[in-house]
Amino acid sequence: MHYDGSYASALSMVSHLEERPPIVLDIQHEMVDDGYPLLHTAAGRYLDDDFLKRKGELQHQLDEVRIQLTIAQQENENRVFAEDMENQGARIMTRLALGEQGRRRLNFDITAKSNEGNKRIQELAQQTRASPWGGERVRVPRTCRIGCDGEPVSGATMMIKLGLAVLKLIFQTVNDIFS
Repeated sequence: MHYDGSYASALSMVSHLEERPPIVLDIQHEMVDDGYPLLHTAAGRYLDDDFLKRKGELQHQLDEVRIQLTIAQQENENRVFAEDMENQGARIMTRLALGEQGRRRLNFDITAKSNEGNKRIQELAQQTRASPWGGERVRVPRTCRIGCDGEPVSGATMMIKLGLAVLKLIFQTVNDIFS
């Protein structure tokens, strides 16, 4: 099954996914069911460890640049070299600051998305439990659930969309941090 850019192809793929049993990603379970913030999930710890490793490498590079800058300034042999090292140090410091900012933004964005998802799930649960016919429990049909874009979707599709949105946000932020 391949996506050819058409609406019918997309609908066919989503229908195929709806027929499968729901797949819960570990990050979904940890954030939605257990209520952990991103940095306390396995994926978050992996990203944080990788960030700290890169931060240490960049800090080491910055220390090297500072040493070279000090030597160049002391010897005063090559002012252009000293300015180059200073510019390189400034670029590294900027990358460190952007990485830290991206890390905080990622945690904030994931927490906000998780809260939105939890709120939507609670609203659906309340709608399912509430009955206009006096206490009788009525289940909302799978095709009557409404997604964020106003289109009918199943619960499995909603979880897949949420998981994909979370992964896309993670990859974009990691890419922003290390580019």
